[in-house]
Amino acid sequence: MKAEALNEFEGPSQAVWDAINKVRKRAGIPNVETSYTSAFAKTQGKHTTQTGMREIIAQERKVEFALEGSIFWDMIRTRKATEEFSTPAMGWNFGAGGADFFQRQILQPRVFTLKDCLWPIDDNELDKNSRLIQNPGW
Repeated sequence: MKAEALNEFEGPSQAVWDAINKVRKRAGIPNVETSYTSAFAKTQGKHTTQTGMREIIAQERKVEFALEGSIFWDMIRTRKATEEFSTPAMGWNFGAGGADFFQRQILQPRVFTLKDCLWPIDDNELDKNSRLIQNPGW
């Protein structure tokens, strides 16, 4: 979170990289600077832009907090939930054999809207304050 806050405040800097590198060092993986300047880097220099660091930090959070439930809240907080959670759940069609065997198919179409990002305001609260308006979709 420190790296994210620093990146939003001042953009990529050594302080941002140091905050990320503490976690990466504990995991035994190369630091950010090495990873994004090596010949094998998919996007070289990504760590030198604010947008690039934002993406790197988001990925690091996904890896660090996998299965802990914080990714959902990260998506809500960064306003990416409607995009990320609206992709269909894919799976395999395990047919009898031949061309029907292991074809990708949509298992569950999913739609995540702005309504799903907001909770309704209780009617009692709306009655108490006439200036409040209900959240969209509720």
